[in-house]
Amino acid sequence: MTIEKALKLSEISFDLLGNKDLEFDGLNLCNRKTIKNRIVSYVTSQSFLESVENNKNIFALFVKNDCHSYDELMLSRNGAVVYCDNPEASFYKLHNYLYQNKYYRQRDFAPIIGNNCHISPKAIIHNNVTIGNNVTIGDNTVVRSGVTIGDNVTIGNNSVIGSEGFQIIYDEDGHPFHAPHAGSLKIENDVFIGDCVCICVSVFEGETYIGPHVKIDNLSQIAHNCYIAEDAVVAAGVILCGSTTIQKGAWVAPNSSILNKCIVGEASLVGLGSVVTKSVPDKSIAYGVPAKVKGSK
Repeated sequence: MTIEKALKLSEISFDLLGNKDLEFDGLNLCNRKTIKNRIVSYVTSQSFLESVENNKNIFALFVKNDCHSYDELMLSRNGAVVYCDNPEASFYKLHNYLYQNKYYRQRDFAPIIGNNCHISPKAIIHNNVTIGNNVTIGDNTVVRSGVTIGDNVTIGNNSVIGSEGFQIIYDEDGHPFHAPHAGSLKIENDVFIGDCVCICVSVFEGETYIGPHVKIDNLSQIAHNCYIAEDAVVAAGVILCGSTTIQKGAWVAPNSSILNKCIVGEASLVGLGSVVTKSVPDKSIAYGVPAKVKGSK
């Protein structure tokens, strides 16, 4: 995802301090790695100051009306501070505006499908999809725009690959609204995905990522911006909330849920039916509701 045409902050009606003619090329969270050069982000308190300092690509920042802690930093970058009552809502409304007015650009091409693939005639493959060699896709599975699939991948029946995802934000009046997803999904080589699995694209730039040799069982939900590293196993009925990381060789047992932004460490095991609310260290065994580390491997 990229912004197709230059957009200046001055074109949008905001109360801002600094460079009103600032042109930006992306949106992202302040504590998330970005591949863009001049992004807009938001903060809800002074506690994010270090994250903003470390992210040199942030040039515009939504902040609360009474928060001036970020003024000097943004002005030193010839950037801008945008004042508002609800920085999160304002940020996502900007995202929705960009999405609805087609500022986000994505190449429009017919599906590219490699050699020796076995794709059910009942499957639906959207445009802007790239599929490698020796890929099998079952009945009624939908592969949506923005998905790249490597070689030797198997996807079962009734799955949605590249789903819209679910990002709910509350506006100034307390009403929820949905932020559309403009990102992508990459599935590496030798991945197995079972039946009735839903994997979402990312919200902004970057991608949801499924690494080489990953195995995902039936009825699992992989939310936006998740990262599943090489050789990880996600068993049946698992829910990974947004921006979850499953490190190399980790195993998440059936019917477990991982809270957003939590990390399951390398070669760790999350036990049956667990609810992970805090990150799990490498080579640990964790289980329970909430999950607690009970031992090591």
